[in-house]
Amino acid sequence: MTPLQSVVLAFLGAWVGATVGNATRIGASALSQRLGPLYAIVPKWNFFSPHPGQHDYVLLYRDRRTDGSLSAWRSVDKLSQSAPPAIVRWVWNPSMYRSKALFDLTQGLTSAFDNDEQRADSETEATAATPPEPRRVDLGQVKFSTMYLTLLQLVTAQEHSPLGESTQFAVMQYSRATDGHELVFASEFHSLDD
Repeated sequence: MTPLQSVVLAFLGAWVGATVGNATRIGASALSQRLGPLYAIVPKWNFFSPHPGQHDYVLLYRDRRTDGSLSAWRSVDKLSQSAPPAIVRWVWNPSMYRSKALFDLTQGLTSAFDNDEQRADSETEATAATPPEPRRVDLGQVKFSTMYLTLLQLVTAQEHSPLGESTQFAVMQYSRATDGHELVFASEFHSLDD
């Protein structure tokens, strides 16, 4: 075996080990602390055991108008299009990709937080149309991450109030099984000026 093959084999072995470790909460926490921003490249597949995905996300946004008032929260339409009928969904489900993209972006973004104290208070249940007022958090370097900037781009591409000067987005987690919603993340306000 050549030295290059040994290096590649060691890298792939470490990658598989990190992926397996990332499937547990303890392993994910340890990897996040040790790898820092590089943690985002470690896959996390929760389709099956030990922690299958049991919830979905919805991306909301609101505008702050020039007079300081806030618009109502609105859902990003491109991500919340209805799925096809259940009888064909297992074969043809284009909305699955949008839902999976939001899921992956949110998982990557929330894994970048140092700990649960930096998340907005999620104890208060709310509906997707009226999430609770988020607690302000110091986003640090998270707001420069690819995940955060992608969500911001999705939100700024939406139709906004003509009097809107800035926008804020939030991600709500919901479960169809429990019909419960909780706030996962809320951004700062960002200017709508071109």
